[in-house]
Amino acid sequence: MCIRDRYEDVIHKGPVWSYQTRGLAPEDMTISPAVGQAVEAGTNAVFTANGVNVETWTWYKEGDPTPLSDGAEYSINGNELTILNIDIDDEGYYYCVGSNSSSPGETDQTASARLLLRRLMGSWKLDYTLADSVASEWPGAAAYAGTMDDPNYAEGIDGGAIDILTTSAPYRYVMVPDTEDVYGFYPMGITVSAWIKTTETGWGAIASKALRGETQQGWVMEHNGNTIYMTFRGGGSANVNGGVADGQWHLVAGTYDPVTGITSVYASYEDEYGVNRIASAQSGVNRNFTFADQPLRFGIETNDEDSDVNVYEGLIDEVRIYTYAMDISEIAQDLFLPIYGGSVCAKPGYDDRYDLNDDCKTDIGDLAVLAGAWLSDGLFEGL
Repeated sequence: MCIRDRYEDVIHKGPVWSYQTRGLAPEDMTISPAVGQAVEAGTNAVFTANGVNVETWTWYKEGDPTPLSDGAEYSINGNELTILNIDIDDEGYYYCVGSNSSSPGETDQTASARLLLRRLMGSWKLDYTLADSVASEWPGAAAYAGTMDDPNYAEGIDGGAIDILTTSAPYRYVMVPDTEDVYGFYPMGITVSAWIKTTETGWGAIASKALRGETQQGWVMEHNGNTIYMTFRGGGSANVNGGVADGQWHLVAGTYDPVTGITSVYASYEDEYGVNRIASAQSGVNRNFTFADQPLRFGIETNDEDSDVNVYEGLIDEVRIYTYAMDISEIAQDLFLPIYGGSVCAKPGYDDRYDLNDDCKTDIGDLAVLAGAWLSDGLFEGL
């Protein structure tokens, strides 16, 4: 038998069998939910720690060396931390340190888990500037302006837009510095949206935080001709044909819902009758997301050789990123109508079996269609 230290594991060696006893020091600390969580402002959020040989659980918020304590902001019940009445100042990373009286001076700690509000995370209106205007909607939110060599602006869907002139290298695109960690929350849920105007028939990345190649990391919202994709590199994608390569403005959006494991993609278009519609599609993706240590980019992706790929050609306007998956009703009401106005057919839960004239509503017009065909038939009867 060999004893390495009073508080370390004990190794028992014999002529036939050997075994190792567990030590007294805290170990195997974990936190749940490990990927973090995004919650509504004014509600509570709960993190739970677990571990072996832990008597005392001490909670911290990254950046503050003082342990958290019970009070107006926090409720602590051993291995459970509740952050109360959350506002934007509570956003950040939380972790727990475990200790016990049998191993003085020895501790173990969990990984850090992130807390965010369900909110708009970034907003680049691209109105002849690359500024992030998120603080105008969420006071106190950190803003991250984009950069671009000699940006070229054009008339957009609402104000200005950025013109990604990338027909040949060196490619020109928007990069948002210092966002490698800030926008790494996508396993908790995400919505990415933009308005685009293009005639490009090939592939082009509209917005990305990805590293493609053998590593296959991160996400990209992209198009291939008329089809929009929301792709999680190494995880899967959803796509929908929205006819977006017609040289007209289209709202495009992609989401991931961590509860269902579903990614969804949306594209607005005008049908042959002049009705605005939002096409959508969904697909399951695996949850083994790999973090892409890359900044946000608009108009391009980067591969693992640090070269530019998946280049977009056309106009991009009104890029917005949220910390949760919006549904089609929110896509219509919060992203399409405030910019385009009028009305849009998105059919969230709408039963269209009786929409006989395909105008996205069931009314007297459909009765007129039915009345016009009343008692007509196509039956042929034998003798």
